[in-house]
Amino acid sequence: MNAITLNMTVGKDRKLVIDLPDDVPEGPIKLTIQPMNAPVVEETEEDEPTLEEIRAMLAAAGSLVTDLSIYDIPEDLAPLSEEELDELTRDIPALSKSIEEFIAEDRGEY
Repeated sequence: MNAITLNMTVGKDRKLVIDLPDDVPEGPIKLTIQPMNAPVVEETEEDEPTLEEIRAMLAAAGSLVTDLSIYDIPEDLAPLSEEELDELTRDIPALSKSIEEFIAEDRGEY
């Protein structure tokens, strides 16, 4: 189904009543309200925030860690080599069941 564009007027009561065509499927929708005299700014879901934007969001939420000295991290800690990483992941057994089977087992009959 194509997007529907309606030109409407908001009254003093600030209420809109919208009758949708029968071919509009039930379920979640995205409703955008933009005044006609406002500039149109195109947004796409594909725009991903930059690292700096993510850091700013984390900082604003109080979740950005900038001082690692509060953790007991040894000073001589070095990154693992490729061989060490391979050794750590080499002997991980494959799951005997799929994730869906584990979930169904946990839920039981319903």
